[in-house]
Amino acid sequence: MRIAQEILPQIPQFKVNRYTISLSEWETINQMKDIHRDKHKIQNQIINFSNNRLMKFSSGWHVLYVRANHEKKIHNLLQEHKLESFLPTVRKIRRYRNCKKSTSAPLFPSYVFVKLTSTLDLHRALSLKSSCSFVKCAEDYVLVTEEEINRIKLLSEIDGLEEVKVDSKPLRVGEFKLLTVSPFEGVECEVVNTNNKNKIIVRIRSIRQNITATVPSSYLA
Repeated sequence: MRIAQEILPQIPQFKVNRYTISLSEWETINQMKDIHRDKHKIQNQIINFSNNRLMKFSSGWHVLYVRANHEKKIHNLLQEHKLESFLPTVRKIRRYRNCKKSTSAPLFPSYVFVKLTSTLDLHRALSLKSSCSFVKCAEDYVLVTEEEINRIKLLSEIDGLEEVKVDSKPLRVGEFKLLTVSPFEGVECEVVNTNNKNKIIVRIRSIRQNITATVPSSYLA
């Protein structure tokens, strides 16, 4: 008996919560955990797919909510999948001990604008890793108008703007002036004067956000 014990291979064993189990039993437990986890993942995907089918879909610019700091990655993936997307960015100055560094950051953190033409496009966008969901209001997807997209593009392309901020607080109505800076000469914009500074306002009513930026007086007629 003693010889048999020495000849037979020893099965590795260890303790879990005061119980001794073999390696094969531990692997079986992990497999069951993976199956259980995958089951819940599939159930959530089915629920999300069913909810998306029940939602009223309209073509146009939709707002895709993504994981933090994954905006540029999703923007590039959408373009690779032949989906038109727009990621507005703003230049930010980071101050270090001995220098300053200019960096680019999303104007709307965790938001990427996607132009969808069908529910197939919607599901293709949601299938991308790091995509979370499309922004909704009640039972409808939020749609951003083409005019609002053009306003955001206008603001993001003007050089010389400072203190670009996004805020959901209501702002007083400003006066409308014409831009004199090329290539936007003659374009009308809303301007308010705050602390002797001219601030351009871009109102994005679809997502209840306001973009403000300080603009030099020489840019306005």
